[in-house]
Amino acid sequence: MDRKNVLTKKEKKMKRVLVVTIAVAWVVVVALILGNSNPVTAQPAPDPLNIKGTPVPEIPPPIVPMAAPPASYYPPRVVNSANATGGVTIWATHTEERFQIGSLFISSDTAMTVTLYDGSLAIPVYVGANGGACPNIKPGWQSHTQGNDLTFTTSVAGNITVVVTGESVWY
Repeated sequence: MDRKNVLTKKEKKMKRVLVVTIAVAWVVVVALILGNSNPVTAQPAPDPLNIKGTPVPEIPPPIVPMAAPPASYYPPRVVNSANATGGVTIWATHTEERFQIGSLFISSDTAMTVTLYDGSLAIPVYVGANGGACPNIKPGWQSHTQGNDLTFTTSVAGNITVVVTGESVWY
């Protein structure tokens, strides 16, 4: 008998163990691959651009320049006075109208206190000599009562300029 072609019992057993080990390894690898595709635990990839199910936005119409300002627009009101101690009206309103201040600027060549009035509400603003003030009045501040005029008085005589922008609100 030729010794090269004959395997001993021990060698045959080792060969079977090796074949079984390789088979078990393949089963484990396949199980791991297939195990990750379980539809119960697998999650779809997120849609970072939110493309699915999102309606396509409509294209807005082109912007057309207005032929004239809107009806509620008013140009800035500018009042110059050499002596406003007796009171000056900046914004006269109609009976069913309220003024709505967008911005306010006060300038004077004399140190004084300028008091703004909305009916009974008074807002004092101190202005230094050759100075100005932009009071931090909330934009859109409305008069408290319909028909109230926006007026101001000064504590002393002196050149003063008051500029108010805003719009009228009708009720």
